[in-house]
Formats: sequence, structure tokens, C-alpha cells
Amino acid sequence: MIEKRTPKTLLMVFRSRLPAEIITTAALCALVYYAVQKLDVVLLWKHVSNGVDRGIMWSFLWGWMVFITNALRLRVLISTSFYASYQIVNIGSLLNVALPFRLGDVARVYVSRRYFGVPSGNVLIATVVEKFCDLTAVLLLANFAILAGAVIDIPRSTLFVLFGVTGASGIGVWVIWRFNLLEYLLAPLPEFLTSQIQVLIAGLASRSATKIGVYTCFIWIVNVGCAFVTFSMLLPGVQLTMVDAISLTVIAALAVAVPGAPAGLGIFEAGVVVYLTQVRHVSGELALASALIFHAVLVISPLFGVFVGTIRKIT
Repeated sequence: MIEKRTPKTLLMVFRSRLPAEIITTAALCALVYYAVQKLDVVLLWKHVSNGVDRGIMWSFLWGWMVFITNALRLRVLISTSFYASYQIVNIGSLLNVALPFRLGDVARVYVSRRYFGVPSGNVLIATVVEKFCDLTAVLLLANFAILAGAVIDIPRSTLFVLFGVTGASGIGVWVIWRFNLLEYLLAPLPEFLTSQIQVLIAGLASRSATKIGVYTCFIWIVNVGCAFVTFSMLLPGVQLTMVDAISLTVIAALAVAVPGAPAGLGIFEAGVVVYLTQVRHVSGELALASALIFHAVLVISPLFGVFVGTIRKIT
């Protein structure tokens, strides 16, 4: 039975995510204040215009590839056609842009079932697996960036903590799976919740872990490539390295993951500006212009896929 969302339960969801919304709103307000009070707005607009003129279409091509690789992984997870998985990825991303609190991830469950006939349980399985794989990839990339010295003033102990969390999570999942401890862990839970979790686990077991892992690696290689190509074009006088691209990719991923304002607006730009100004010593105007254009690449790229899907449906 599907749980009915009453006003009371919706209020509880809102309150649970209120701290993230407050943090995101504060970051957005601080960014606007910084842009108005500390930067030359005319120079900022000039950098944005120059950035758009520097062959930014190559960046959109890389952004398009990011969503294609995500669709390939989703196709394995939900056992459907590439067209359906590609449209689900694009629509979910656009809904996350339009809706706060990462509600696009919830809305795509309905879209998948309503328009593509994919069972809701399969999409829930895919969402859980995607989040786990992407979180692991981001942690590994962050570990590498810290180890390579991309971020200064972070103690080495942070690296070991990140490795420890990632390793402990993986070992814990393996131990539970290897010794069949899931039944004992689920025993204290209500029966309806236990049955739902068992359905999710059974669905996950039927998927190809190797393909999922390969696609996840490819997804994040393309993400790093997108960041490297975009910022290399936007910052022609700065010698960017792959470590810089990895650091910017991690910042972008963590900012978008925060369940606050749509598309991580505010935190995304603030994180990129801080990195470029403090680590690469780029001017504030150029850093903010680059952050805005890079964010636009990631936000607008799904529109192409939705447009193609709409044209195909019409014709």
C-alpha cells in the first residue's frame, strides 16, 4: 500500500530538510552580497560574455556526455531501453533544477512509471545504487585531491578519515552479504518495512555489479573531463591541472548534492569561487563568471536530451 502524503507528513519532511535549506539560502545571500559589494559587476558581465564566446559548445558536448554515461548505467539498473533511461536521467535532472530539496529524485519515480512503464521499485533500487556508487566515487576523488595537495590547510588526518569511512562502509556491506546477517538486522523493524527492503535487495542482487562499477568509473572520468575542458577554456591564462579539475568536480558534486536550493544554487558558485581565488589566485570576477558558466553547462545540457525526446515523440 502506498503511503498517503498528508499535510502533516509533508511538514515533517520540510522540517527535516530545513537546516540544509537555511545553509543554502545563507550561501546564496552571501554570494549575492559578495558579487555586489566586492566585485566589479561590469567586469563580471564582461568575463561572462567572453567565456560564452570561447567555444563553450565543447563544454556542452562534454556535459551531454555526462548524461549519456549516466543513462547507460541506469539502463543496466532498471533493465530498459537506452532511450527510456536517457529521458529519465534528463527529466530527473531538470526537475532537480526546478525543485528544491532534491525532489527531482522523487519525481522521477513517478515519471518513470507514468511515461515509460518502469516499476517504481526498480527506480528506487537504481536511485539507492546510484547514490552509493557516486558517493564512493566522490570520496575517492576527494582523497586523491587531498593526497595530491590540491587543497591546502586540510590536515592529513582528514584523508585517513575519508579512507576509513569508505573502507568501513565497503567492508560492512561485504560482511553483511557474506554471512547473511541482513535477516538479523531487519528483525527489529516493522514487517511492511522489512518486506520493502528485501524486495530492494533482491532486485539489486539481480543486477550486474561489474557493469555498474565500470559505468560509474566512466561517468566520473567524463565529469572530470568536463570540468577540465570548461575551466581551461574559461581561464586561458591559468595552467590548470587534472588535480584542479578533480577538486572542482568534487566541489560541484557536493554542492549539487546538498538538498537545499534548486541545483545547489549559491553553494555551487561559492565553492568554485573560493577554490579558484584561494588556490589558483584567480580574480573574483573571473572566478564567479567561470562558476556561473560551468553551472549553466551542467544545468542546460539535459534540455538537449529532452528536446530530442520530444521531437522523436512528435514525429
